[in-house]
Amino acid sequence: MEWSKWILLPLLAVSVIGAAIPAGEGMPQVTPELAEAAKRLHEVWTKVYNLAEDTTRSPSPLAFPADVPPAPHLEDCTAKTALRVKAEARGANGADPEWVRPTKCCNCTPQPPWVRGSDAANLALTRVFQRDLWERQFPASCAGRRLMITDWPPKHHGTGNMVHVMGSFLNAAVRHNRTLVIRPRTFHRASGEECKDIGQEGEWECYFFPVASPECLKVALAAEAAAPIALFNDTKETVLASATLVVICNDTHYHHDAARAASLWVAPDGRPPELEQPFTIEQLGRIWPPNDNHIGERWWRSQTARFLLRWPSALLCHITNRVRHNTYGLAVAERLVAATAKQQSILQSTPANTPASQHLASLPDGSSATPPSVVFKSSLAGTVWQMRGFAGCMGAWCNETEVCAGAGSANAGGGAAVEFASLQDEPFIFRPYVSLHVRLSDKYLEMKLHFFATYMYFMYKLREHVPNLEHVWLSTEMQSVIDETSNFPDWTFHYTTSGRVTSATQMQEEHVKDKQRTGEIFANLLITTQADYFVGALASNWNRLIDELRSTNGRLYSGHVALNEAWT
Repeated sequence: MEWSKWILLPLLAVSVIGAAIPAGEGMPQVTPELAEAAKRLHEVWTKVYNLAEDTTRSPSPLAFPADVPPAPHLEDCTAKTALRVKAEARGANGADPEWVRPTKCCNCTPQPPWVRGSDAANLALTRVFQRDLWERQFPASCAGRRLMITDWPPKHHGTGNMVHVMGSFLNAAVRHNRTLVIRPRTFHRASGEECKDIGQEGEWECYFFPVASPECLKVALAAEAAAPIALFNDTKETVLASATLVVICNDTHYHHDAARAASLWVAPDGRPPELEQPFTIEQLGRIWPPNDNHIGERWWRSQTARFLLRWPSALLCHITNRVRHNTYGLAVAERLVAATAKQQSILQSTPANTPASQHLASLPDGSSATPPSVVFKSSLAGTVWQMRGFAGCMGAWCNETEVCAGAGSANAGGGAAVEFASLQDEPFIFRPYVSLHVRLSDKYLEMKLHFFATYMYFMYKLREHVPNLEHVWLSTEMQSVIDETSNFPDWTFHYTTSGRVTSATQMQEEHVKDKQRTGEIFANLLITTQADYFVGALASNWNRLIDELRSTNGRLYSGHVALNEAWT
């Protein structure tokens, strides 16, 4: 079948009858013709990106039929993962990647490509910390490097808590100048079929990039097998100073000194990081108290969470594609179909009697204007979007105000700069949107719960500040919350279709089943942390993790509303 005709013929019909002209808030009128064309485009994307429910891999390369555009809300996971691997690869003789210590400009700062936004839009020294922690965890050589080894926490821990515990262990490793490695097959959340299918059962790497160098892990396992085990104890400084390998038991209750560890990172003027308060639009009627004793710990947790979750694996990228596509892919297709139909309508029109044409007719002889039918046609993806990588270094490895070495040469804007721009891109989602995480069920054991209506009350408070706020990415474990969304028709809710629980007892039982949907849980997290705004309850580990990832990914000053505070 000729795919272009399959998709475009309905579009031509739509354009002729003029039914796809956007209406209201820029939304297209969904006529039967437009809906059918959008459905077909959605189906083509599903096949091209291999997004059937039982798939675990994206095809390589993506093969688009003629006249079918790439999906703006999806990623080419194979190509993007290859770029991410390349970005972390060391050169000959263990040379640093270019982003570690940029050399193409003066007074360069590190540019870890997994950190988005300006320095001011992230917690203080985020880029410096991420670079330094990466160097500690991925040294040029592990020979002679002092190591710590541990397991992921047991499976009865929540996933958010597991990330925070591992952040504590990274704190211990940093304070004692060691590289932390994690024993294989101890991440119990990676025990589902999706990880088994790719040979990564029990591995963190099933969903995210490695925590440490595989070479260091190999050295640590060999040392553990050959030498007596030195158990970690923060009071035995002599053992920590002399032992080649130190073991942290995964049930260690380690209260890390975040302020002491954070003081290792200093600004160019020699000062430690200023631990900013998170910006809130409204949180219990006030901003975070300036004397919050946990600010240092929150800074540390935010930094280590960003490092641990810096890149999704190829599998998680694929799962996130599927979640995006199933959730709002059809709406994206409707927009593209409407835009294509309108383009066709414009090209087929003759603007003879428009005010603009009458104005042109009154101009002196020799004046002319190009009619729509002969406008130069080109692929937007091949012009405007990629121009971001063509103007010199574009801030890829250096400050945008400085002159990059080689700018204007044959290599200017190519290579690393284009790849950096690609790594910084985020898939399309309808903006502005707010992430709403409603935590109920068994959380009553740790905090006061709030009805969904209470969360929505604060959503409307947000709308007082952002009147065009309409789209909501809703995450919750309770089916009753999904049911209640019908009471708020003036919001557009997006959420996954995974099974949810109906009671706290069922939630506790479902803990053992979480491994079957871990990929979708992490995909939900990735989409949540890219939101413009956030409403949640920070007494929940998962809510805090969302907030921490936002504050190290260019959204430090993106407003959030908290129904309660952490540490209470």
